[in-house]
Amino acid sequence: MTPTAESARGLSLGARLFLAFGLVLALAVGGAMLVNVWLVRDIATDEVRSSLASSQSVQRYFRELRARQLELIAELIASDPYFGSYVGEAISSDDAELAARSVGDLLQQARNEFDLDVAMVLDVDGGILARTDRAAVAGQNVADNPLVDRARRSLAPAIGLWSGDQALYQATVLPITRARTVVGFLVAGIAIDDELANDVKRISGADVAYLVDGSPPRVLATTLDVASTDRLLAELSRAESGDEDGLEIEIGGDRWILQRAPLRDNEGEDYGSAVALTSLDQELAAYQEIPLLVLITGLVAIALALLLSYLIAQRILRPVRRLTAAAEAAADGDYRRDVDTGSRDEIGRLSRAFSSLLSTLREKQDMEDYMVDMVRHAPHRDIDTTRTSSVDSDAPTVDFEHIDDDTPIQDTEPNSPAAFSRAGVERKLGRRYRLLSEIGSGAMGVVYRAEDRDLDEVVAIKMLKSGSVTDERLEQLKGELKLARRITHPNVLRTYDFGMAEDAPFISMEYVDGLTLRELLSRRGRLPYGAALRIARQLCSGLEAVHEVGVLHRDIKPGNIILEPRGNAKLMDFGIAQQNRAAIDPQDYDLVTGTPEYLSPEQLMGKPPSVRSDIYALGVVFEELFTGGMPFKGTNSMQAAAARLEQEPIPPSHHWPSIPPELDTIILRCLARDPDERYPDAERLYEDLAALRS
Repeated sequence: MTPTAESARGLSLGARLFLAFGLVLALAVGGAMLVNVWLVRDIATDEVRSSLASSQSVQRYFRELRARQLELIAELIASDPYFGSYVGEAISSDDAELAARSVGDLLQQARNEFDLDVAMVLDVDGGILARTDRAAVAGQNVADNPLVDRARRSLAPAIGLWSGDQALYQATVLPITRARTVVGFLVAGIAIDDELANDVKRISGADVAYLVDGSPPRVLATTLDVASTDRLLAELSRAESGDEDGLEIEIGGDRWILQRAPLRDNEGEDYGSAVALTSLDQELAAYQEIPLLVLITGLVAIALALLLSYLIAQRILRPVRRLTAAAEAAADGDYRRDVDTGSRDEIGRLSRAFSSLLSTLREKQDMEDYMVDMVRHAPHRDIDTTRTSSVDSDAPTVDFEHIDDDTPIQDTEPNSPAAFSRAGVERKLGRRYRLLSEIGSGAMGVVYRAEDRDLDEVVAIKMLKSGSVTDERLEQLKGELKLARRITHPNVLRTYDFGMAEDAPFISMEYVDGLTLRELLSRRGRLPYGAALRIARQLCSGLEAVHEVGVLHRDIKPGNIILEPRGNAKLMDFGIAQQNRAAIDPQDYDLVTGTPEYLSPEQLMGKPPSVRSDIYALGVVFEELFTGGMPFKGTNSMQAAAARLEQEPIPPSHHWPSIPPELDTIILRCLARDPDERYPDAERLYEDLAALRS
């Protein structure tokens, strides 16, 4: 990897965002400038073409305006009776020279009055009697002129172009009448000159050059200087015929665009051409400030945007930095950082998810620390944990299924703890199970740690005393076990099998070498908030799995909740028996009705239990778990149970004043006397607990 790449990878996220924003802005402004330059050129070109098109329109307008003007002037002159009389007398006079001078004087007077460039009087045959541009030559005839020819043939005004003496005129030929008889013709014309060209430029904005066809073309009038005119003629001479329209040429170092239109009279005869041209560079110069302004504005915008992007990047990255710091601290074992930003964007969602993860890790850490502290300070448990390794495979074995009268067992009842405690004797339960040690006992039976020989693993065997369960209840237990075997949740103690040893039923289940919640509460009181919250959520999750398969626990209490060494809680004894330990109060056990302190009011009144009954028992466990207190008081279990039929529960905040209000509300809802006011299921209860943070 190159040093540049390494340094780029070493940049902080903020620096990369800053550079990315800057690059995007620079590209945006640069692209805008390029587009602007292209648009400016395009606009300027359009303006040039518009100016050229306007020039052609203005030229047509002036030609039409001049035509109407000439026609009106000619009619005013020719309709004057004195003028007609003079022309008639001059034509009929014997002294032609004197007559011509008289008509010439009138003609010159009319020319001056109406600002004409040329005026002529012709006889009926087209001969020139008088003219204003120069002296008339005797015998000169212009009958072959197209305008004169049309006027003579039609005896009506003829309008068009008149070429003569190095000039081109826009002219009209009008019959002169005397007593309704045509005695001659009047020619009135205005030259196509620089004045016309300048008028067209003033209105259209485009330069103009009027040319007469030839090799090279002759310039009649133009708005260009001499050098520019010569350059124009040179470029036109090189251009192919028909390519002049839109031709781009260079004049005086500037680029020009031109359009060329023919000069035609009304009969379609060409006399030359009118060239309109505009400097593209001069037109662009008017827009050159725009790219400069865009550049300046873009640079200012980039500077401001970079500053804003820096501030925005810092603001955006602030929660990211908090998340990073919290993640680094979590990697070092510190889960106490608060990273919830409160925002609703993706970073906010990430922070809430990470905060939830940290909360879970804090709860797990609190639970593990608590369990380690419990083990460190716990008194010696009267449980034979070495029995597994001390049992000799050659020791005599007593088979419950084949025991005879000569076997020296001290207790007459085969399932009694006394019979099992005889030294050197190993007992087995059928062919499959070998009992290793007793881990609990109670009024209803005994719980053993045993070896499952088929699966080669340690299990727990719960043996009920002979006659402790009726045949009807036994069949009910079998049905419930079929459902319980389907539960494979990490927060539920697995139930494996059901069997009979002589007349005593037994149940095989998952073995957990841990402590019951009752043992923890009896030794240390309420649990730390984080550890308790973790256990509460696990119990809800496990109970939800139990209810999903159609099983009601019916006996949720601390004694039926066991915790693994790492703090994972498991529900056990689904209303079928109770696992007991030496430290548990014997009053906690009642196989059929459950434990009075944890029964719901409807169960105490003899009504059948429901999902909400288990929710109620869970609420009692929660109050004890979080506060160390119970929701009802009494001198004995039955009084405390009876109190819940008449009294409202003691709020958890009474035992723990600093309890989070949300948790206080959750527990009281679980303990509602009316089942309809409780949580409808464990899933809803879990959702509310999941919203709490340790």
